[in-house]
Order: sequence, then structure tokens, then C-alpha cells
Amino acid sequence: MSIVAVIGPVRRYWWVGLLAIIAALSLKLASRTAALSDMAALRMAERRAHEITQSNYRETLATARAADAEHARAVETAQQEVTNAVSSDYQSRVAAVRARYDSLLRDVRVEAAAGGRGSTAVPGVPVAASGPDAASAQAGLPAGDALIATEQAFQLEALQSWVRGQGAVSR
Repeated sequence: MSIVAVIGPVRRYWWVGLLAIIAALSLKLASRTAALSDMAALRMAERRAHEITQSNYRETLATARAADAEHARAVETAQQEVTNAVSSDYQSRVAAVRARYDSLLRDVRVEAAAGGRGSTAVPGVPVAASGPDAASAQAGLPAGDALIATEQAFQLEALQSWVRGQGAVSR
């Protein structure tokens, strides 16, 4: 076969080759379009998953903040209860000591006003100390100083109780 015999049909049907190239490119384009569509769908799915993650994070953060605030309120309440209990105990003890001091002071004034009549007290063995106020009296402190010393001892005891109570509150 000669070359002219081959070139003749090619010249005559050149458009068939062009159609073949166009068909191949169209198939390639369709394949790329499908891949691009798949990638866009994957990107949308990833974006949605990211939005869900952000939403879950915000919910978890809000829940954690609420729980933290509730815990802080509970701790504050427990600490305030400890403070109130220690303060109430301290105030009642100080009031009792002051009342006792005032009573003793009145008794001493009444005896002094009566002129010391009556039986004479014989010194004896002092009674064992029953608390900080008794200890200060046995130490030979004047009555006013004994009251101050007793109140300070109560303050220290109250402070120690408060510190122990605050330490027992779980944070």
C-alpha cells in the first residue's frame, strides 16, 4: 500500500480524529469533575464535622463553667458556715466569760461594800484550771488582765478552729 492511499482517507476524514480527541478530553473532564465533586462533598463533610466539634466544645465549656461556678458557690457556702460556727462559738464563750467576770466583780464590790463582815476566808489549795480563764486567774493576773488574757486565748482557739475548719472544706 502506498502512502497516498493512507493519506487520502486521513485527509478526507480528519474530523474523526478531532472528534476522538474531543471525546477523550470530555471523558477526562467528566472524570475530573466527578473527583472535584467528591472533594467538595468531602470538604463540606469536614466543615460540618468541624462545626459540630466547635459546638460540642462550646457546650462542654459552658457546662464546665457552670459546674465550676456551682462548686465555687458550694465551697464558699461551706467556708462561710465554718466561719459562722466558729464566730458564734467564740462570741458565746466571750460573752459567758464577760458575764462571769462582771458577776465576780459585782460580788467583790458587794463584799467590799459590806465591809468585809462575815467569816474570813481561809486560803486553801487552788482548784485545777478548768479552761483558759481559770488558768489566767491562777497565774496571779489582775482581774482586768485576766479577762483580756482569757479573751485572747479564746481568739487563738477560735482562729485554730477556723483554720482547721477551712482546711477541711474540699476545694
